[in-house]
Amino acid sequence: MTDFATFAQKIIDELTKEGRKHTAETRKYSANRLLMFMANKPTPMDKWDELFVKDYETWLKAQGLSASTTAYYLSQLCVFYKQAVKRGNIQEQDIFRLVNKTPSPKPAVQQFPSIAELRYLQTLNLNKSQDFARDMFLFSLYARGMNYVDMAYLKKSNVKDGMLTYISHTSDNNPAVTIKWDKAMQQIADKYTSDTEYMFPIITKEGNADETEQIKRSRHNAVYNLRSIGKQYKFSVSPTIAMTKDLWRKIMDEVSVSEVI
Repeated sequence: MTDFATFAQKIIDELTKEGRKHTAETRKYSANRLLMFMANKPTPMDKWDELFVKDYETWLKAQGLSASTTAYYLSQLCVFYKQAVKRGNIQEQDIFRLVNKTPSPKPAVQQFPSIAELRYLQTLNLNKSQDFARDMFLFSLYARGMNYVDMAYLKKSNVKDGMLTYISHTSDNNPAVTIKWDKAMQQIADKYTSDTEYMFPIITKEGNADETEQIKRSRHNAVYNLRSIGKQYKFSVSPTIAMTKDLWRKIMDEVSVSEVI
């Protein structure tokens, strides 16, 4: 019986010792994703079959990942599987026959500001426009990658009993999303007052046919100001609202249980 977590860590350690740090990080990130999938039902590698792989593909898509990114994670799963076969840990079977594990095109490795830069961002003395852009970026990150449209429509009434609950406006038939309302989110919300029911001054005239344009204009300004912050303060990568969901996932993937409890 081959435990995946133990096997994956061995592969990652070997790559690190060989100086292949980038490959080791890629394997670590991919392994963490699979371990999240198996959190409630750990499955030894010798018990993997085509239904297991198909379920993993379905789970990846349910996380909102694109087809190419889903295929990328499946290809990484295949790498671990082939390594286990090569080392004699398991016998090879055609367990990938029901899925597409060939990324086309192969997704570029997304770059993010470092944790140190994110902390530095919080300390900067910025002008009013830059400050608002920073707040929207940080709030989106704290809210697990909430997109700008949903932040625009976020209402004060969405917060109740320490929880934030909202339904995304980006597509139809979205389930309600509920996340913990924490101190950092409250501090940002407290900075803004509005005569409307909305939490942030993005839509300033309710019931106006121009709401979409108000959101587009505000988002454009936020994008511009975040880019200017990145350039002015020499960030390795300028922060963007578009990256917050993947950035939140990356941070969560890198946090170990011992750092949380």
